[in-house]
Amino acid sequence: MGWRQPTNDLTSARNQAQKDAAENLQLAQAAVTARQYSQSLVADMQTERGMLSAEQGDSAGAMLWFTTAATQTPHDAQRQAANRLRARNAMNQTVMPVASLRLTKPGMVTRLAFQPCPDCIAELLLTVVVGRVEIWNWRTEQVLPWTSHADSFTDACWLPDGRHVAIGRMNGEVQVRSVPAGDVIQTFQSKGSVESLACSADGQRLAVSGDVVQVWNISKGSQKPVLEHELAHPQKVHSLIFNHIGDRLATSCRDNLVRVFAIGGSTDQPVPLFDPVAHIRDVGIGIETSPVFQSDRVLVIVASKPGGGSLIVSIDASSGAAINGRPQLPVSSVGRLVVSHDGQWLATATAGTCEMSSSQGERITLKHPHQVHDVAFGPDGALLTACFDWHAYLRTSPGDQATPTKIPQLRPVERCWFSGLTMDAASTSSLTQIGLGAIRFTPALRE
Repeated sequence: MGWRQPTNDLTSARNQAQKDAAENLQLAQAAVTARQYSQSLVADMQTERGMLSAEQGDSAGAMLWFTTAATQTPHDAQRQAANRLRARNAMNQTVMPVASLRLTKPGMVTRLAFQPCPDCIAELLLTVVVGRVEIWNWRTEQVLPWTSHADSFTDACWLPDGRHVAIGRMNGEVQVRSVPAGDVIQTFQSKGSVESLACSADGQRLAVSGDVVQVWNISKGSQKPVLEHELAHPQKVHSLIFNHIGDRLATSCRDNLVRVFAIGGSTDQPVPLFDPVAHIRDVGIGIETSPVFQSDRVLVIVASKPGGGSLIVSIDASSGAAINGRPQLPVSSVGRLVVSHDGQWLATATAGTCEMSSSQGERITLKHPHQVHDVAFGPDGALLTACFDWHAYLRTSPGDQATPTKIPQLRPVERCWFSGLTMDAASTSSLTQIGLGAIRFTPALRE
């Protein structure tokens, strides 16, 4: 008689296996349910944080919270869709980075300017770090090759046509080059290492500061530039400013005096139109403040205030006299003076505020959480401020009292600048320099 399978044992084992499988399935389902509950709970907490950020005007933070919440709940299509919608709405109000450039040489950026391009999108960016000049194509995030090894360049400025750039060198040579090719169109020799450059709005004259200040006529195109004026100063000149029509040049010297010269006409060495005027160029926060022209005959300077502090004063660019009717703004410190494109507003970066004054005498104080050390106007009147709280703040206009758009940064914002028009006239592009080398571009809010 052969061996027989123990049927009862097999049946019992199969039943036990089925029972174990059912229990394991129940445990797995319970685990999934518990995990989904936890994910939903975390997502709801993140959604609440996003709503709180939105209420505080931090649309970027709100967007990130809602986006993260949406990724937590793939099991709940309705909850996920709601958070995606919230994230999309927050994104529509968020300043988004479009490029990040790592400068070759770290250090304080002394000049930051988009290529002048009034009827198109500016694709090139000029950066000057102490001892180095670079021009970037921000779309490709590539530096123009001929500037990548330009260690002897000390300063540079765009010519108004946007197709040429003037560059100064340590040996006093000044070059006018085409962009993006970098071909040398003009060259001339100034006296001493070039400290600063400035081009008149009509592109006819280039001012150069070295051992002396020189004004060259470069309007002859490929012909040799002509030296028109040589202006002696007792010390180095750190900034040069033409008025809009180009018949006045203001210089800010290290002797803390501003001098204004008449430009054009006679090639004889001119003297200042009036006695030099005291101007505080360094208020102790590491930023040199340059005077600015608010109009062709109105120059704004920083004067000492009796008893301490500073005063923002408007003077006549022909006589040096204080202008009646223009407010004298008392400030504790000054980061930068900037005039809007239409000349209607003067912005002063100062301690905890951005002080605004109009040509009509109106005054507005925009409060900030910390020292404001840089400010810039957009072509459409938008206002961008950089603050020591590691944020930049964007307003649609100088008088905008609504909560500004906060632009978070990874490092303290050092410089900020607006470019020209973008694809539609209602929007501008802004740029802020962060840390020692990284540059972030951000499109401004559409009205």
